[in-house]
Amino acid sequence: MLMTATTACIELNSTNVNDRIALRGVKLRSHITGLNQKTTIEQTFVNREDHAIEAVYTFPLPDDAAVCGYEIVTGDHVLTGQIEEIDDAIDRYSDAINRGDGAYMVESHRPDIFTAHVGNLNPCQAATVRLTYIAALRVTDDTIRIAYPTTVAPRYVTATGGRDPLEATLDGDAVNPPHVLHVPYGLSIEVEIDGGLAVSGVTSPSHTIVVTRSDKGGQTVALADQVTEMDRDVVLSLSLAEQREPVAYASTGPEGDCYVAVSFVPEFDHDQLPPHEPSESFFVIDCSGSMQGQSIAQARRALELCLRSLSEGDHFNICCFGSTYRMMSGETLVYSQTTLERATAFVNRINADLGGTELHGPLSEILVKRPSCGESRQVILLTDGQISNESSVIELAQKHCDENRFFTFGIGSACSNLVNGLARSTGGASEFITQGEAIEDKVLRTFGRIGSPKVTEVQIDWGHSDNARIDLASDRLPPIFDGDAMNVLSRVSGDRPAEVTLRCKTPIGPAQWSVPVIEVSGDDLIPKMWARRRIQSLDDAAGNSAGQSYFRQRRHNREKSRVVELSKAFGVMCAYTTFIAIEHRSEQERNAGQPELRRVPVMLAQGWGDVELAGLTRMACASVGVRRMASASFDDLIGGDRLVLGEYACLHASAQPSLFQAILMSQSADGRFERRGMDVQVAMPFEKKLEELLDSAGGFDDDRRDIITTILNIIWLRTEYADERDQWSRAEAKAMRYLKNKLEPAIDLGTVIDQLVSIAEGVD
Repeated sequence: MLMTATTACIELNSTNVNDRIALRGVKLRSHITGLNQKTTIEQTFVNREDHAIEAVYTFPLPDDAAVCGYEIVTGDHVLTGQIEEIDDAIDRYSDAINRGDGAYMVESHRPDIFTAHVGNLNPCQAATVRLTYIAALRVTDDTIRIAYPTTVAPRYVTATGGRDPLEATLDGDAVNPPHVLHVPYGLSIEVEIDGGLAVSGVTSPSHTIVVTRSDKGGQTVALADQVTEMDRDVVLSLSLAEQREPVAYASTGPEGDCYVAVSFVPEFDHDQLPPHEPSESFFVIDCSGSMQGQSIAQARRALELCLRSLSEGDHFNICCFGSTYRMMSGETLVYSQTTLERATAFVNRINADLGGTELHGPLSEILVKRPSCGESRQVILLTDGQISNESSVIELAQKHCDENRFFTFGIGSACSNLVNGLARSTGGASEFITQGEAIEDKVLRTFGRIGSPKVTEVQIDWGHSDNARIDLASDRLPPIFDGDAMNVLSRVSGDRPAEVTLRCKTPIGPAQWSVPVIEVSGDDLIPKMWARRRIQSLDDAAGNSAGQSYFRQRRHNREKSRVVELSKAFGVMCAYTTFIAIEHRSEQERNAGQPELRRVPVMLAQGWGDVELAGLTRMACASVGVRRMASASFDDLIGGDRLVLGEYACLHASAQPSLFQAILMSQSADGRFERRGMDVQVAMPFEKKLEELLDSAGGFDDDRRDIITTILNIIWLRTEYADERDQWSRAEAKAMRYLKNKLEPAIDLGTVIDQLVSIAEGVD
């Protein structure tokens, strides 16, 4: 059923109290220094009604954020929040409300979903909630991607995975705030980038930004329009002026121990690595209704490039899931040109038409089977992650992590913690694709990780004696991927180590990388980051307590106690603790009776379910149908189908693929390239030389054109994109296998290509 909104506009401040939204604006201030960010979010609430209200606002944060500060500014009072266990905090909050005092509390429903409670806000009273978090930054290909989430997308509520149906329903209500198409509040941002980071440029695929430079070499980023609608992540891309070197920092924690944050960048010699061994890849694509429109188009495009990144002899299959699921084949297929064409035809028919988002079922069927080849299966998941039972899905993946690694792609404007959680818990990796970002780089990077050499006996030497206590933040070390930063946090007893060394065994022998440790004084960021990561690791180990045995329940309770202890000791919020602040009022200031609940609606994520907005290109516009939407559920609004309201001017088209990416997309299953990347004028002398070489070696008439095109592309990649070798090395190895099968032993392929590369490097 299609619905069309009325074009009539109404005033946001109407006489109907249900139209009034207490949240008036959100301001974000972030400071980037080293490889960390410290961000403060200010949410300003104002009561314009004639009686006390309780404002409840559900909002997102990065799922790896360590929430470590909470302040309330109201009138001439500044209240500092304290961390308490959630049950005790709720009791204090309720008692304050009953007395007529003001009460403020923030709780965590998920690592990336929080709710602010602003209780007993008196008429004409304003209160600004300041929430501070810290988070580590990740360098990928000399670029830092930072995402500031702004809205919580609707999450599909399900009881699958052993959840109690009633608990699932209540939990679903907590993580699903009211969703509307427009709100009267917006977001302003100010991001300060420290001059020591050596950033050469700042761009944003999601918003138009303004960048100014300071006298000290730093940069400040703001929105060009000053205020933006809160319907998608604000994404910044920081290009580094020079290659980021491995680094380790140390600082002293509250109890006097040394805390070390180290970033290794292990790299391998591609020419010495053993040949590719066949493995199994299972592609799982989200075809639920929320993926309609741009999201499913991005997913199809990414999936096709994923398929072309496989090698002959690999095994693969595709699963589409929604309320139900279907496999492309009843069993895994051996990769060949025939099966590639079959898979490409299957992908072209994929649509977001399978209803809800039931991921637990298909994964249960996939993971329980042993890989058809190789020691482990690669599960490549493409999804917006909008489910409510992500803990059950992550626990399922953890159970089978010995034979399955997840490489996840988060598609859309407001992805959930499922994307990072699945990758982290299985030793895989994650990428995010929002509108305006190039897909191809992320897919190639993922398959570069998948093709990284297998390493064993991984150890870290912290430069201490054998009896020194080393407490890693995580129970398992992060995976080692060629060229990727490997970040490790540790608590080290005693003095600061001078150097930290990573050692492992590779297919070509032992390898090690060492990093000197630099002391950072007067900074509690590293200890707090260690505590946040340790809490995350303990939560992963404890799993979901629903339906557990007596002994597993006891373990869960024991881990919960350790998490609460860490939370209080380091001032970092967790799922079992909360920040709370009480505003003690005089008898005259206290209100009588219970305040009326005002749950703040949030904007629907841009592109969610292909819902488009009509004429709402500026926040200053009056809302279309806001009176009706403030009280109706989103399910009521969409009527079980799409809501089409015309075109929304802020929708971005996906970045067009470059020639480099188009060439890789033209590679066949057997490795040959069907399109040339080298300029024709430059290629002509090479082609003539290759023609003569093929003639002298015996003709090769049937495959001559494919051989020449493939060799030219290898030369082109090696000369024009030498710095991106980790992205195209898998494609080159695939092409070299094709050429060796065709040419050797008649032609010494390696010598010929090296000679041609030398000639090409001398061409202006």
